[in-house]
Amino acid sequence: MAYLTLTGLAELVTYFNTGADPRSALNLIPAVPPDIDQRLEWLPDQYHGHELEPFERDKISGAYLHAWGQWAISYEVGKPYGLSTYFAGAALETMSHNIEQAKEADWQIQQSDLYHQLELTFYADDGNTVAFTDRAVDLVQQIQHGDEESAQIINSVADYEVVMMLEQGRWRVRRWIRQPATPPQKEPSPLSDMAARQLVTRQGVELWLDGQPYQIVGVNYYPSQTPWLLFWEHYRTEQILSDLRLMRGLGLNTVRIFVPFEQFGGAELASLHVAHLRDFLQKADELDIKVIVTLFDLYTDYQIASWATNRRHVVDLVSALADEPAILAWDIKNEPDRDYASNSPELVQAWLRYISQQVRAHDPYHLITIGWSTPQAASALVETVDFVSYHYYDRAEDYSAVLSELQRAASDKPLLLQEFGLPTWNSIWPNGHTEAEQAAYYADLLTTHAEFETAGYMVWTLYDFETVPWSLFKLPWERGPQTFMGVIRTDGKFKPAAYLLSPHANLSAVPPLAWGHRFTKPFWLNLGFWIAIMLVGLLWRGGRWLVRNNV
Repeated sequence: MAYLTLTGLAELVTYFNTGADPRSALNLIPAVPPDIDQRLEWLPDQYHGHELEPFERDKISGAYLHAWGQWAISYEVGKPYGLSTYFAGAALETMSHNIEQAKEADWQIQQSDLYHQLELTFYADDGNTVAFTDRAVDLVQQIQHGDEESAQIINSVADYEVVMMLEQGRWRVRRWIRQPATPPQKEPSPLSDMAARQLVTRQGVELWLDGQPYQIVGVNYYPSQTPWLLFWEHYRTEQILSDLRLMRGLGLNTVRIFVPFEQFGGAELASLHVAHLRDFLQKADELDIKVIVTLFDLYTDYQIASWATNRRHVVDLVSALADEPAILAWDIKNEPDRDYASNSPELVQAWLRYISQQVRAHDPYHLITIGWSTPQAASALVETVDFVSYHYYDRAEDYSAVLSELQRAASDKPLLLQEFGLPTWNSIWPNGHTEAEQAAYYADLLTTHAEFETAGYMVWTLYDFETVPWSLFKLPWERGPQTFMGVIRTDGKFKPAAYLLSPHANLSAVPPLAWGHRFTKPFWLNLGFWIAIMLVGLLWRGGRWLVRNNV
């Protein structure tokens, strides 16, 4: 018998949203998901009578998860569909009534149960009755009323007192009572003195390390020849060591890297990539460089049916690396506000809150942040993070005003300029920039930034790239700038802006741009050439007209 869990629900939800008849979808038998044993765990039994055999325990687990899945399907189709297969008695009556009541009130409800911890409290001698407490059930619901466009996302945690009975060879839920959550108390392991000294902490609007304020001076990083998804596929320790030493030589103390969700295996971690990530962290620690690890890179599926898979990814990855001293912070997601249009702000923000809670639960020591694409977007979820990270690529002269506004919104949290930069892509296309313009922009922006009390700044990025992924950047005016965003050229030579990143750099020494410098760029030269050709052509035709008419 195949047991329905949230992986099957994800496929059903997708099917329903295509406009197909839900009843035909319900005839499908979902495959057993590969992580079924990771959705539910048994806590130590609180009953020491008749022994519950492992085989029967597995049958109870499967039937119980299937009951939750059938409940979710019933909400989806708006009627108690198939509930009698997994519920009986008072539990069936209560479930059916709730679903019919929601339908009558025109509420559309989607839900996913994310994790279960069962604590056995009774098992009958005849083997036909079992009772247990489902501790701290993690449930997320997306609730929408009528034709309203926006939906409310509710993430709740509760205990469930459950009685199941074996009837005609099938375990059914007979009693199902929701109660306030009383999760098992699990104290975090105490840190050693050495580990505590290596930990970056927050004190007011400052970050601190080993009893001293810690000012981030950093860079976003991919190797020059293997950016984005190529990085972990072609990871080379010698390249990492070389680049980390180069960062130290530039006066940098922090690096930000990215963990693509799919490439790292989703719910089943790719062990080789995790080993590479650990190696990177250890090499950074050897050189006293702190690392901001950005999770869920290139991930855009915020639907509640996927949250259980997301949770498993976080639990395994964060738990595996929580003891790495090089970690400064977990960055939950890069520029999630860019996903508002394809999802919704409510859904994206609910997902961010949930993932942040899971990271905190499995690593209570390292800091948490979110990499928002603009200062304006970064005013969201201030209460969720330890410090507020934002990106800025607009005009330097506008920076003071937007940073002042964000500082008011995030009054008691440190602020980090997590990305800034100017490409030195200078071609026949418009909006190109020279290396002199890049240096001038960095000097102006960092001069303004120094006027504010912040946690620091990080440039995008260390290197120019040999190439960028076609899947991410298809148009010439997208690919070109992304290729030339670094402060180091592909031949290894430093651009003038590279020398401005150190906190001790003399920003006022950057020479002002010459008047009319923009007109020396290829775009303007090319435009001027064709304008000149047109003018010559017009003059030639005009001259011929004058000759023909004896003027």
